[in-house]
Amino acid sequence: MLSYKMSQMNKVLEAIDSLENIEEESVVVHASDQSCKKGENPQTLAIAKALTEERQLHQAIELLKAMVEEFECSICLDHLTNTQISPACLHRFCGDCIKESLRKCNNECPTCRVHIPTKRTLRKDDQFDHIVSALLCTN
Repeated sequence: MLSYKMSQMNKVLEAIDSLENIEEESVVVHASDQSCKKGENPQTLAIAKALTEERQLHQAIELLKAMVEEFECSICLDHLTNTQISPACLHRFCGDCIKESLRKCNNECPTCRVHIPTKRTLRKDDQFDHIVSALLCTN
């Protein structure tokens, strides 16, 4: 099960890498076309369109990176499973990870060190689990 989850996360990271490669190639094309001045070349409109697409691609890459980070447990660095939220700071962790961390680390949030009185104060986040499983195609 863990290897399947890791393979799904690796697929997302590979998609990000391939998008970054496409972006780098478009930057090279842009640099070679930079010598063309506006209005003098009939390809100016195509270059402007390519630049717009390049910016959109860069924004999509940044969004994907941010999404992957949001689905990652800061304790085990895998995607979140059986997600639990600390009500004091609203950080999310895998259920098993945060319970073990609370037991070993003086009832503090591993991310910000805010006090968490007991594991009973943690709240399960089934909706987030559903979103993660849908986006990463896991069950």
